[in-house]
Amino acid sequence: MPTIITVCNEDGGAGKAYAAAQLAAAYAKLGGKVLFIGLDPKGWASKILGHKRDAGLYVFDLLRHFTEKGGADFSRAVRKSKLANLDYIPSDTRMDMADSVLADTMQLTLKKMLAHPEFDRYGYIFLDAPRQPGVLMINALAAGNYAVIPIHPRVWGGDGLEKLIEKIRSVKGSLNPRLELGGILLVQCGREAMSKNAARELRGKYPWAVLKTQIPEIDGPQDNGILWADKPLSRIGGLYISCAKELMKREMAHKAKVLGIVFDGNWG
Repeated sequence: MPTIITVCNEDGGAGKAYAAAQLAAAYAKLGGKVLFIGLDPKGWASKILGHKRDAGLYVFDLLRHFTEKGGADFSRAVRKSKLANLDYIPSDTRMDMADSVLADTMQLTLKKMLAHPEFDRYGYIFLDAPRQPGVLMINALAAGNYAVIPIHPRVWGGDGLEKLIEKIRSVKGSLNPRLELGGILLVQCGREAMSKNAARELRGKYPWAVLKTQIPEIDGPQDNGILWADKPLSRIGGLYISCAKELMKREMAHKAKVLGIVFDGNWG
């Protein structure tokens, strides 16, 4: 079964979708067979992966067919990205209606859908969770093994992050006992005092969660279609590869702890 990583943040402007696509690409560059699934109605991450509107099925189609018929033609939904080992299923604006599609079903619909044998060929599945709280957001957490929270220091809202962490704890306690907080990833970190102070405060408040590697500000639009992991010699590409390795090390440490094995490494 694949390891499912839910990338989530309910604050706008946090760079969630961009970070989700870049992390998925980094995992693929490190040799994992990765599937990226967009759940955000804006579909920015799908564009970064190279998607252009086509006649294939989208995530909304799969969720609707699965809830109405108990199945879906997954083969018509999976696309190849421009990076080897990285496939994706795109989202579109209809995801705004996903909560109504899922309203009469259990909060484990997405988890059940991803349990289909079609997805067993992947080592990792990345879910770009919607920013809006609701049934779909709960489904994304209920399906995941690890939640990763990208934080933009300049737009960080302390209450919002604490509420999201509490939501993760709640889903773990009620719907998905395997869910863990994989880490908090600092992105778009600037050189100005406000950004540095916010990053320092985050590391002080959540020392167990904030990743050591952080991503600096990136010039230009973030939906420019650049997959930095495909440019590992670039500064940004190298940093996303480092983030992926850090998260993988945390995953190994957690699995070793569950199995009662002594892990020769650090938690991050």
